[in-house]
Amino acid sequence: MAALVTVLANLAPAPVLIPLSARPTPVVVAVILVAGFHSKIRTWLICSTLGFAHVLVTVWVGGADSAIEGLWPILAAPVASAAVTKVLRAAGTRADQAQQSLPEAQVVEAKAAAGRAAHRDFQRILHDDVSAALRAVATVGIDREAVRAACGEAVRRAEQEPRMPAENAESLELLLADLPSPAGLELNLFSEGSPTVPAPVARATLDAARQVLVNVERHARASGVSVHLRGDNDGFTVRIHDDGVGFRPAEVRGTSVGLRDSVTGRMADVGGKATIVSVPGRGTTVELSWSAADAAESGPVTQSWVQGLHAAVDDVRGPLAAVCFPYLLSMAIPVVRHLDAAPSMPWLAGWYGIMAAATALLISRADRPFPRAGVRVAALWTAAGAVWALLVIPADSIQTYVSWPVGAIGPILVVLFTLGLRWEATIVLLIQQCALAALVFGGVLHTQSFVEALPAAMSSSLCLVSGAVITSTIAKLGKVVLEAGAERTEIASAAAARDSRLAWRSRRIDEIGREILPFLRDVATGGGLTDDPAATRHRARTLEWMARDELHIPGVLDTGSRRRLETARLDGCVVTIQADTDTMEPPRVVRDLLESALSTSVTPREVILSLHPEPGRTIISLVCVPGDSQRAGLLRATVPAGTVDDEPEATCVEVSVAAR
Repeated sequence: MAALVTVLANLAPAPVLIPLSARPTPVVVAVILVAGFHSKIRTWLICSTLGFAHVLVTVWVGGADSAIEGLWPILAAPVASAAVTKVLRAAGTRADQAQQSLPEAQVVEAKAAAGRAAHRDFQRILHDDVSAALRAVATVGIDREAVRAACGEAVRRAEQEPRMPAENAESLELLLADLPSPAGLELNLFSEGSPTVPAPVARATLDAARQVLVNVERHARASGVSVHLRGDNDGFTVRIHDDGVGFRPAEVRGTSVGLRDSVTGRMADVGGKATIVSVPGRGTTVELSWSAADAAESGPVTQSWVQGLHAAVDDVRGPLAAVCFPYLLSMAIPVVRHLDAAPSMPWLAGWYGIMAAATALLISRADRPFPRAGVRVAALWTAAGAVWALLVIPADSIQTYVSWPVGAIGPILVVLFTLGLRWEATIVLLIQQCALAALVFGGVLHTQSFVEALPAAMSSSLCLVSGAVITSTIAKLGKVVLEAGAERTEIASAAAARDSRLAWRSRRIDEIGREILPFLRDVATGGGLTDDPAATRHRARTLEWMARDELHIPGVLDTGSRRRLETARLDGCVVTIQADTDTMEPPRVVRDLLESALSTSVTPREVILSLHPEPGRTIISLVCVPGDSQRAGLLRATVPAGTVDDEPEATCVEVSVAAR
């Protein structure tokens, strides 16, 4: 109603009080609001009424030409408003839905990652604790109380609930103070600082240091070992040095669990690293280090303004086109009508055509990164043309539609700002506004005061401000989508990860719990070692074989195949399994190959099984020494697609299995 009254006010005497170019402004504001908040039918009726009233009044006051020229903003405004409102509503809906929906793919990945983490943790326990305890039982001369303590600790660590990532911090110095000394050695701990670090980091460092000391006890033949802690809450280094026999790190097998996984892998899991320096005859130094800054680099990335925009709107090209194209097309009316207003107006029309084409090109590529150099060229072209236009338009035209170049830059400013090029858009606008103010105050453009130039000055400014408000609102709603999705994902992922870890640990415990854990529990409580030490050591040796097999090919062997392997080893067959312990589900054909290789009447002297993971497949190699034609025939039947070579020295098999 207010807009209609304003339109009718133009019939009053002294219309010069309302500049010609400013007369459609109230109607434009009204139709924007109507298109944004009313139904399509009501929008059509109200906008038609206001547009018809404006045309009648303008024809009565200024003639048909003025009416047609002033109609284009009224036609373009409701189209743009409807498009923007639709986008805002869609963005708001997404923000609401994000509070209730779970990003399923991320939850699935969290479960898979938790399964991999649980697998690595259990592999380390199987190597560091279970196998070590079984070896201690099978070794003559180790103190019985130490053996029982090792068995009890192995059972406890195998059966304990898997640790989930914790938010609290722990004192690394206090944890290291509880490290057990290697048998027969005195452990010296030196501290320079007392770092308090995230619990997962502290625990991973403690477990890695513990495994280093186990390796010192088993292999170093050292007379002394020291642990030196240096650092603060932002980072630390734990240096473990022994004066033992040393070794060549480059010669350590890649599938070694003790160094590669239990030490280096543990530190890598929390963003740290392990450095091993050793020379034969000169001892070994292992350095465990962690830096909060390095760990932060791999943390979550803050969501940007552009990411928020794209989270709210899948494809910004449609909304941008709906906002800008009506103005670009309707601007053709004043451009064509005023080609003869000044000698340079045809050139300005050409400038506008190139700028409109650049705007359309930017919109068409708004779904992908645009070369910044190209954008800056478009911004420079816009700014140069805007200043040039002010210099060549008639001096008395700032209040008429002859000054159309002033507002013509609005659409490209909206596009630049929406695409995240906010500085470029703002600089172009400032250049134009400064040039306009200088020409008005310098008397080049004829006005009674700068107020008369405000409608022209505000035309492009309002475009940029409106675009900034709209896109910022959409981006904020999109940020809500991202943050809500991230929060919900974190909660769901944590629950899924916990379930996955528990399920994976339960499955692995079941695989070794029928035989190994009851045996260790019996030894820990005093049985076996006193009743029948020889039989206990023999049983420990066979169970250690089982644990080692499970370490390299988890879940592959059943009770029958384990018994077959045990019998072959007791008959003198040396069975060596070389496999990456990160492999969670080795191919089941591995079991079939081993059973075929060991099912002949003559047991081979040696069996070497190797698994080589490659992208999308696993290469399985089996070597049986010596060769045997019967064994070769069974292996060919087991893997028809594989290659079997039988020679007197050895029977060799190679087969490629697709990854599951």
